[in-house]
Amino acid sequence: MPDVAVPIRSQMNRSTNSPLVQITLPMNSIRFRALISVLFAVVFSAAACFADSKSAVNPDSVVIFDSEDDVKGMVYVSEITAISTSKIGAPALIRKSAIANLKKATAAAGGTVVYVPRMPSFGPFENPQIVGFAYRPAMEGEEVKEQESESEGDAVIVSAPSDWTQVKVTRNPNEVKGLTRIGDVESVARMAFGSQSKLRARATDDLKKKAFEKGASIIFVEVDHFAHSPINNVTMSAACYK
Repeated sequence: MPDVAVPIRSQMNRSTNSPLVQITLPMNSIRFRALISVLFAVVFSAAACFADSKSAVNPDSVVIFDSEDDVKGMVYVSEITAISTSKIGAPALIRKSAIANLKKATAAAGGTVVYVPRMPSFGPFENPQIVGFAYRPAMEGEEVKEQESESEGDAVIVSAPSDWTQVKVTRNPNEVKGLTRIGDVESVARMAFGSQSKLRARATDDLKKKAFEKGASIIFVEVDHFAHSPINNVTMSAACYK
């Protein structure tokens, strides 16, 4: 807020014939605090409205499909991943928690349905990651674009990566349609008390390195399994395409 300038006569010797000087004094602290409070209220209100507009979907209303045909004609939102909040326990409870988190993530992304190509199996000491694809209904007048590969005639064009970090990882089968499968790669990352996310990141990097050596441009993850026994480990396998 602007300060208040109050003119006060200088106490210098009169012979200097000094002019008035300006001394800047702060505004009343009570008014200042009140103004700041109003500004914070406006900002928080705007943030809440933005969050509500993005998370308007009730997670309990999110529907899970296992067939791609069920989401045809809908708008693709994003890839969704989720794991159970419970680390160990009865398989049914772990599965229930993971599905609840999947629905929450889908709703947060603005999706109303989620397509899960392969639902993992759950064990008493296993907390696998569920991977799905969020969709929402098309709005009136909105054009639905089908996910297609860039192609020229019957040949699909895929740029070759210059190093292993550029190898693309996907769990969406649509992204490898029309490509040539050139092999498979597998990886296991283990660490006592290792976090699932870090182990998965290590295994994924290993898959990409092996796929690059085969000349692949993209890999389609087919297996992604986490287990606590004998030590925390993530097992992954993927098909290589170019």
